[in-house]
Amino acid sequence: MKAEEKTFYQPLMAKKEAREDTMEAMEEHHVAEVVLKELEKMQKGEKWGAKMSVFKELVEHHIKDEESKVFKSAEKALDHDEIQNIMKKFDQEKQKIKKTLK
Repeated sequence: MKAEEKTFYQPLMAKKEAREDTMEAMEEHHVAEVVLKELEKMQKGEKWGAKMSVFKELVEHHIKDEESKVFKSAEKALDHDEIQNIMKKFDQEKQKIKKTLK
C-alpha cells in the first residue's frame, strides 16, 4: 500500500479528473491499515475471525474499485510515459520496502 500511495496515488492526486477516485482509494487504504493493526494486536479466536473476514472484504472491495475506477481514471489522466515512469518507480519502491521488512 505504501509503495502504491507514494508512486501511483501522489501523481494522480495532482490530476483533477482522477483526484476524487484517488482520495477514496487512499481512504480505503487507511481503513484497511487500521483494521490490520487491530488484527495484529488481537488474540486469534472468534472475534479475530470476524474481523479478518471484514478485512478480506475491505481489500476485495478496494481491488474492485481500483480496477473499475482508479485505473480507468489514471488512463485518462496520465500519458503513456507517465504511466511507464510510475510503474518503474512503483517496482523500485516495492523492492525498497521489502528490504526493510527482512
